[in-house]
Amino acid sequence: VLEEEKETDAEIVTPMLCDKPEDVLPVVTDDKNVTDMVQDSSHENQQLIEELKANIQKLNQEKEQIASELQELQTQAKKLTKELEDERQEKDALCSKLEKNQNKFLKLNRVSLAVTREYADALDQLELEQSLRYEAETYASKVLKEKKAISRQSMLLMQNVQPNDMLMKALEDVRSLTTTLEDTKQKLQIQIKSLELQLSERPTQEEFLAIQENLNVVTTEKSQIEEELKGMKEKVTQLEEQVKSLEEELKKNETSAQSPDDVSVVAPPVLPPPPPPPPPPPPPPPPGLSKTPEDPLALIKQRRGVRKSEEPSETGGPDARANAVREMMERIKSGVILRPARSDRKEVAAETSKRKSVISELQGILLETVRKPMRKASRHRMSRKGKDSELESVLQRRRRMVDTPQRSDSTRKTIKKSESMKKSKREYY
Repeated sequence: VLEEEKETDAEIVTPMLCDKPEDVLPVVTDDKNVTDMVQDSSHENQQLIEELKANIQKLNQEKEQIASELQELQTQAKKLTKELEDERQEKDALCSKLEKNQNKFLKLNRVSLAVTREYADALDQLELEQSLRYEAETYASKVLKEKKAISRQSMLLMQNVQPNDMLMKALEDVRSLTTTLEDTKQKLQIQIKSLELQLSERPTQEEFLAIQENLNVVTTEKSQIEEELKGMKEKVTQLEEQVKSLEEELKKNETSAQSPDDVSVVAPPVLPPPPPPPPPPPPPPPPGLSKTPEDPLALIKQRRGVRKSEEPSETGGPDARANAVREMMERIKSGVILRPARSDRKEVAAETSKRKSVISELQGILLETVRKPMRKASRHRMSRKGKDSELESVLQRRRRMVDTPQRSDSTRKTIKKSESMKKSKREYY
């Protein structure tokens, strides 16, 4: 801005110098009015510049306002174009719906016209048949009257006058005419009855509407039944998958039952080694009790609510299971509802949980007793009776809790193990 001001000052001063080049130097040196004039002109120029700046700022503000208004107008134009397109699409959809409705209306008009025509034709035919029936009945009554009159005349003639050839011929003609009349009457009656049956078999408009409603109801019921069938099929597939999974689990159990020795070797947990006892070492346990304390297969079967068999390699076990699975599959396919499982499993689960807690407590007690440091023989002798009495009381209490009518072999083995450990301790002490 300062550079622009300097340039404007120079432009203002240069024409004044150019007009009077001779008188410039003496005026500058001698008079001080020139400086005042220059200052005044510079002030005026500054004022002009400020005014121009203010005008430029106003113009910029107006330009920004116009640009914002332009953007708003453009956004409004876009919105209007979108609304126009939506309205056109709605208009097209409404036009297509209108055309479809018009076509349906025309079809309904055609059908209604055809139905009304058929109804009018049926009414005309009914009136014609009724009129024909009335005429036939009147004609038949007239013929009967004439026949009766002729029969009377013939009877009178036969009684009064001897029959002539002409009279006999006339009587024969009358008989033939009466037979033909009766035949025609029977035929007409048969035709009238058939027409009446046809008219009675034709459904009325109300019956037709009722039949249509029944049809709609039947179609809805059919769709519901189809949906129910789909749901039942899905349930059947789910049940088949469950049965397959159960069969696989049974096969796995059978394979594990065929190799119980391997499982018994791998499954039992390894107890931490006790600290090295001082001499003399304790005697080894008897050979009958040196086996694994628990059978893991028995524990698995107890968890699943299955009683342990005394001999794992019994004949007929897998076949019985396979037969049971087949029977269950057949019942599911035939739609037989199976009975719910009994509540014995809950009792078995509670018993197994109790047994597990008892076993864990016994193991903890035995480990604590084994891991305790060896004290002097005098103290052991003094406290031996107290410890033995405590252990016996604890074991008796646990036996009372565990001893139930359905006690398994695993609990017996744990009790035997605890007794053997107790005996070994007594011998050691």
